[in-house]
Amino acid sequence: MKDGNRVFDSQGLSRRGFLAGAGALLAAGALTGCGPNAEAATADDASWLPTKWDYEADLIAVGAGGGGLAAGITARDEGLEAIVIEHLPYAGGSSAICGGGIGMCGTPLQKELGIDDSPEKYLADVLVNSAGPMSNEANIKAHINSITDMYDWLTGLGVVFPASGLLDSQGNNTIREHHVEGGAGAAMTIIQEAALEKGVKLLLNTQGQELIQNPVTKEVLGVIAEQEGKKIYLKARRGILLATGSFAANLEMLEQYRYGLGQSKVICSPGNTGLGHKMAMQLGAVMLKAGYNVGVSVGAAKGESGADLVGMYVQGAILVNREGKRFVNEALGINGVGPTLSSQSGGSVFQLYDQKFADAFWDNPANMYCASKHVEKGFSVKCDTLEDAAAVIGCPTADLKATLDKYNEDVKTVGYDTVFGREFTNATAGELMTFEQAPYYLEETVQAMAGMAGGLWENENCQILNQYGEPIPRLYAAGEIVQYTMLGVDTNLWINKTHCGWGWCGAMNHGRLVAKHLVEVEPWDA
Repeated sequence: MKDGNRVFDSQGLSRRGFLAGAGALLAAGALTGCGPNAEAATADDASWLPTKWDYEADLIAVGAGGGGLAAGITARDEGLEAIVIEHLPYAGGSSAICGGGIGMCGTPLQKELGIDDSPEKYLADVLVNSAGPMSNEANIKAHINSITDMYDWLTGLGVVFPASGLLDSQGNNTIREHHVEGGAGAAMTIIQEAALEKGVKLLLNTQGQELIQNPVTKEVLGVIAEQEGKKIYLKARRGILLATGSFAANLEMLEQYRYGLGQSKVICSPGNTGLGHKMAMQLGAVMLKAGYNVGVSVGAAKGESGADLVGMYVQGAILVNREGKRFVNEALGINGVGPTLSSQSGGSVFQLYDQKFADAFWDNPANMYCASKHVEKGFSVKCDTLEDAAAVIGCPTADLKATLDKYNEDVKTVGYDTVFGREFTNATAGELMTFEQAPYYLEETVQAMAGMAGGLWENENCQILNQYGEPIPRLYAAGEIVQYTMLGVDTNLWINKTHCGWGWCGAMNHGRLVAKHLVEVEPWDA
């Protein structure tokens, strides 16, 4: 009770105040859940228990992405048994196809490069960047204060962070987004192998379907899953972690919570169906920000998944529409730029940069910033002259030249863009550059749905809360299912505030926190 209320205490809301304004926060139907057979339960009645458990462990994690695997590894390091189930035939989830950036502070790599950073500086940046309604400072602090050993933990598993992958990014006044060598997919392969080596039991093609809850104590004690067409029952002696991602791949669910989102191009993991949200909501869990999206505007027009993010504008490239004109301050970042794309003719725009820029990012370890990979995949078109670039876009050469000339003149003479007010490459960091060295490169870009802000309500211990702000005993969450709910929202654009390096790092960090918390939880037996 105390832990559950602490979240809203930090925002000046009591339990009574929360209930009075619940309509503004709760998704429809979230209050109706209850445990199986709750109406017939008594203290001595155990008829709700399965007659046989097929598997059991201290930790059962549902979802084998960054959150689930990190939890499993940490559980094993703490001497606990762990099982991770995944309904897809492979592990990795959204973590394996994300941009590959991890927000960390005070790391050995930062110190080696002379970058002065700390949890205090990181916290200040996040609080400013995520300012707005629904921002949860207690959870933000808990995350940042617990990532001080994340760099050592990951490198200890074999993940490599090259110096060239430490980049400026949205919301960070200090260079702190660390990109992994080989991209996120390669790193997740390393993490999966580490999990298996440490004895984590990984069950693929196993779909979690329902949580098993003690109808009297409300403790969540197991999971019902489907494996090869049969129901199996998994017992969690200490706790269950939901790490099932967002619901961005569920077009019906997207449309249910916000009109129009169901028409989005989906580039997230196909496993992001919202199943974890539904399982928890059946037990009274609360959905926050269900209509707010974290749809990104950096999807390659020819891309097919989150591995095909193309974010050159985040590093300084400019965005032009089919008229050859800029239309937005590119430094607004992923969410700020995204909503402007739908109003551009043709439904797509172009990221434009020159050879000098391409050389600087030719072999960047981050897939979304790697110019050579974009050319190799056919996302980037090389244009020998500005006339050729205009032909690809389909606009008059004079219009494209006027756009580029004005931008270059501003950068050289006053140091910032006077048309849309761009002062940095992204947010409040990164020095602007000119684009004058042919050939030029164009990357056609569409707004794509990579993830949702809507997620479950949790406290700083990663415990999922019910409609009264009380922890649902033994039930935890990590990753996209909760990660963005702690940041603020832009109520005008109906988007959630984002912070580069937050998602993947948060998934793994929350998974680790849950495993450490379970060490203090008494195991149950029946």
